[in-house]
Amino acid sequence: MCEKTMKIDQAIRFVGVYTHQGEMVCNRMRDNTSSMITSEQIQMSIYYAKLRHETREHLSHDIGKEEFSLTKYEKVIRFTVPFENDLLLLSADTDANYIKIVDEVLKVIKETKTS
Repeated sequence: MCEKTMKIDQAIRFVGVYTHQGEMVCNRMRDNTSSMITSEQIQMSIYYAKLRHETREHLSHDIGKEEFSLTKYEKVIRFTVPFENDLLLLSADTDANYIKIVDEVLKVIKETKTS
């Protein structure tokens, strides 16, 4: 999943799949790219992504299931996409075509579910 998602767009910096317990299933960083945050900050980020996702799930019976969430920071765009019982976390350059990336990620997830 990580490898296939990484190939969607050159602007993708990082892809990771994490369980609801925060355990890493897979991850991949773009070649010649370094993390903007420390490993401790990454763990905190995963925890907060899970927490935000769980918060959004509370509204799902009224407004439908979350398909993705996106936050654009000054230095990076971050995506959270529910994937089966896990969370797919991505980051991309700020000039990325995030609509294209989200559309392609959702296609990969749909293909993965049907295969």
